[in-house]
Order: sequence, then C-alpha cells, then structure tokens
Amino acid sequence: MSTARTLAKLDDIEVGALPEAVGFTPDGRYLYVGNYIDKDFLILQVDGTKATDAGKRFKVPGHPGSARMSSH
Repeated sequence: MSTARTLAKLDDIEVGALPEAVGFTPDGRYLYVGNYIDKDFLILQVDGTKATDAGKRFKVPGHPGSARMSSH
C-alpha cells in the first residue's frame, strides 16, 4: 500500500547564516537547524503547520553538517 504525501511551503523563518543539518526530534515537536557560520544549532518548536523560535541555541565544536541525529 502506498501513501501519497506532498510538501508545501507555508512560511519563512530566520534561522541564521548558511543553515544546514536539519533534524526533527523523534516526537516531531522540535526541529534543530544547524548554522554553518555560527557553528551552532537553533531549536524551533513545531505545532502543527507552524514553527517558532524556541529561544534556545547551542554551540557545537565543528560544523553542524557533521552532526548525526538518531531516534534511538
């Protein structure tokens, strides 16, 4: 059985310079967006079709693109 899914752009949100390495938490409530220039991650809170800045960032020792995320 196949389930058709579509994506649609709903809004724009400022996330920082040169975003990369995006990942959802396992429950889908948060989205982490890596910023290459700042070497940090921005945390967005997801509620249905809306994402808002959760007001938290954390630095990483390298570039966010090297991060690995897992639901386990």
